[in-house]
Amino acid sequence: MATTFAVIKENKEGEKIRYDIAHRRSIGGGKVGIEWFNINSILDAIIILEGVEDYYSNDYERCKRDIKVHAMDNTAQGVRNIGDLIKLDKYGRLDNVNK
Repeated sequence: MATTFAVIKENKEGEKIRYDIAHRRSIGGGKVGIEWFNINSILDAIIILEGVEDYYSNDYERCKRDIKVHAMDNTAQGVRNIGDLIKLDKYGRLDNVNK
């Protein structure tokens, strides 16, 4: 099952803006692959999306936990934040997301 994940932010005018950040897809055998969109550094991308460099620059764990992601075209299957996507990318298994 493939899903695109995005961070949704509100701009100064109150409009919601969608930033697609990753795509999860099955690679067989119960494993998934994560493709990151135009992101060289996850932390840098999070700081840009949040627009508050000082708040997150020294707290990577808080960053991963606090930045919520939304499944755009399918179910989230336990992915709630950037950290969950990073875990999937690291371990490649959905059952490891919350461990």
